[in-house]
Amino acid sequence: KHIAYVKDKCLRALNVLKVVSHTEWGGDRKVLLRLYRSLVRSKLDYGCFIYGSARKSYLKVLDSIAHQGLRLALGTFRTSPIHSLYAEAGEAPLHLRRSKLALQYIVKLSQNRNNPTYKVVFNPKFTCLFRNNPNAIPTFGIRNKKLMNEIELNEKVIINVETPTDPPWFAGKPHIIWTLSKHRKDQTNSTIYKRLFCEVRDVFKGYKSVYTDGSKMDDAVAAAAVSGDYESSRRLPDGSSIFTAEIRAILLAFCIIRHTPGKNFIVFSDSKSSLQAMEQMEPKNP
Repeated sequence: KHIAYVKDKCLRALNVLKVVSHTEWGGDRKVLLRLYRSLVRSKLDYGCFIYGSARKSYLKVLDSIAHQGLRLALGTFRTSPIHSLYAEAGEAPLHLRRSKLALQYIVKLSQNRNNPTYKVVFNPKFTCLFRNNPNAIPTFGIRNKKLMNEIELNEKVIINVETPTDPPWFAGKPHIIWTLSKHRKDQTNSTIYKRLFCEVRDVFKGYKSVYTDGSKMDDAVAAAAVSGDYESSRRLPDGSSIFTAEIRAILLAFCIIRHTPGKNFIVFSDSKSSLQAMEQMEPKNP
């Protein structure tokens, strides 16, 4: 019933492709492929690694939907070979796509061992029962065990997601000093900034200082934090924004603080936008 429901939804989405793929005034191949992926393939992808446990005879019904959508998008004949359709569109067959999405889910699941599904997938039970009864449909973990072995999935190199014990709304806002930002940079002499900086240092005399900075040159982006003998730097993905570099530098400062003895610290940053984002309880920037 579920596969029949998915097929019906996809057929209705294909009607949009049929209209837009008119030979005289219709969209080009690039636009039609985008429509196919957003309107048809998205429906086929949703929960596909779950319903992918169905018999192959049932799943072939959905293959014909994908082939019809690709033929409309590419403008090919009904007699065109299926393999050439996938090659021309740069698409993977549905059974390979189901395997890919299943592996993505497994990798995501391996980040959180407290998830109740974790044990079922990585330590499946009743393997002997399904081995002795090949006609029975095995569980998700048993079905994808071979895929996990083929990609040599190593859980040790995947960072675990830790849920904080305290909810974020209990955390207080950081205390940010805006003394240096009250003056316009283009109209203020550097000696004034130095004096204001020394005043802040004098007020927080017993605090350990941590300095942060982010830099960008062409597409190369990096972040760094320094405190006494401690220093930490990271190379960020090419094309990252300077805001990402500055906020990452502050994160590196927190990492230094975590491993440095003492209770009182002050972080110096030259990024006003980063400090403003930290002051918000619900920042919009991801």
